[in-house]
Amino acid sequence: MRQRVLLPARANHVAESVEPEPKVTILPLVHRLPHRYGTYLLDPESFALNKWEAANERDGYRNWEEAAVGRSDDPEATRERIAKFKAESRIKAYAVIGFFSAALLYSSYQYQHGGL
Repeated sequence: MRQRVLLPARANHVAESVEPEPKVTILPLVHRLPHRYGTYLLDPESFALNKWEAANERDGYRNWEEAAVGRSDDPEATRERIAKFKAESRIKAYAVIGFFSAALLYSSYQYQHGGL
């Protein structure tokens, strides 16, 4: 049996107007779980990427950079970090390409002149 709490007149009106929340059932979620878990087991990386892409499409972002900037608390700092990361990655990539190109040229020269 419910017991009524005595409140001031103004609060009584608010307490009576609030309706109880409907019960949330887990049944609709249970039917989707085997399919989603099976999809995850088949390819976990694609599962996560597909979820990320779906969230980006739903929120209206065109690429990962816009999504990162849009979801961050400090967009300017995030833009700067992304720009710095891209610049450093570009420099590292050129360094690796240059190293292997030089190694290939050196070995080619050595092979032609009987060194190796």
